[in-house]
Amino acid sequence: MADKILHILQISFALIVFVSGSFLGYGFIRDNFKGQNPLNDHFSIVEAYPDITFADLQEIGFEDLNGKAIEFKDMPHKLLVLNLWASWCAPCIKELPTLQALKNNVEADGIGVYAVSVDSQRNAQGIQNFIERHDLGDVAAYHDKDELFDHYLPYSVLPKTFIIDLRKGVLYQITGEGDWNMPDIRSFLINLVKS
Repeated sequence: MADKILHILQISFALIVFVSGSFLGYGFIRDNFKGQNPLNDHFSIVEAYPDITFADLQEIGFEDLNGKAIEFKDMPHKLLVLNLWASWCAPCIKELPTLQALKNNVEADGIGVYAVSVDSQRNAQGIQNFIERHDLGDVAAYHDKDELFDHYLPYSVLPKTFIIDLRKGVLYQITGEGDWNMPDIRSFLINLVKS
């Protein structure tokens, strides 16, 4: 009986040490590594996305609103911020001006910023009218008319943004809306280009 009580006390003590260490370890990591990847500081869901290589991206393309094909293999950028949005998505509309500001600030650094409409029911003219009515700028002037992203980069929630290194493939997928033009995000993206 005493052996059972001693065994229960040992297990209880080990469990207390483990749980305490987990909380302390989490606090240490949170406090000491905050800012290492500022995407985590500004967006609710940020995930590494190692499954799609640059070779896989060769199959994906989209169009500008004049019908000109845009293909990953022909892009002059080293890094892409590829945002998927829809006209019915309020968080998407709120986020688009920050993507336009990001584009204006990082384009010279080799970073392309594209916001591609995944509206299946709108044609190019309907999307253009929507962009003009909401003063969204040229960052959003693209359309996935063939619905390729749903197949190659599946999404169930919008906005969805992918950070793509055109030498390697998809680095991150970000779900949800945020301010893309924060100084720490710009620096992080520029450092990705340099690495």
